[in-house]
Amino acid sequence: MDSSQVHLAFNHFPIAGVFFSLLFFGAAIITQKENLKAPTVFLVLISGLLLLPVFYSGEGVERIVKRKPFISRYHIHEHEESAEKTMVVMMVATAMAGGWLVMKKMNKKYTNELFYLIFIMNFVTAWSVANTAHEGGMIRHDQIRHGEGSHLELMD
Repeated sequence: MDSSQVHLAFNHFPIAGVFFSLLFFGAAIITQKENLKAPTVFLVLISGLLLLPVFYSGEGVERIVKRKPFISRYHIHEHEESAEKTMVVMMVATAMAGGWLVMKKMNKKYTNELFYLIFIMNFVTAWSVANTAHEGGMIRHDQIRHGEGSHLELMD
């Protein structure tokens, strides 16, 4: 598998995981069922871990994609910048999720408060992931670009 195959094969998992975990958070909070919290936080953790191959395969994909016709330097740059921010935000959420799982296993205090902090962080992560996915889509899918004439710099 080359880097573009890894990037494409894995990129939907963290996106779906973040948004599904928001649904799980909603269910756990609305129903007040403790048994929903661990699977919800575990989904945040797994989503973050699945982001790693996506993020680290990005440079290899750039080397491949920039040789294709009608590829914009601007959109590659915007996707890369957004991906770096998403990586930071999602790794914070992932670390918090890992911490919560350890604290819960050890019956520590403040797991409920941390659960709500992870929920808030997951909202930030969802926004960041959605933005990064949109920026990535704009690299190859010109049908979603709007008024981009001034940004189009075809790669040689």
